Amino acid sequence: MTVAEFRKLCEEYAYKQIDLQRNGFKRLGVNGDWNDPYITLKPEYEAEQIKVFGEMAKKGYIYKGKKTGLLVSIK
Repeated sequence: MTVAEFRKLCEEYAYKQIDLQRNGFKRLGVNGDWNDPYITLKPEYEAEQIKVFGEMAKKGYIYKGKKTGLLVSIK
């Protein structure tokens, strides 16, 4: 299985779970924008997160420390 195929299966699984949660919330009477839910998997959300990350990097809020991963400093 290629990485692209694996990611596609993960996306399909995520959307199935979103549908299950949506149906459960509706059954419980929870109000929401069911036609346009907030889904972090959507490309628009990912693009906005990259934009914010870039702005933080330009301001020097992000640096690489001695541990793995990126650390965010608060100035």
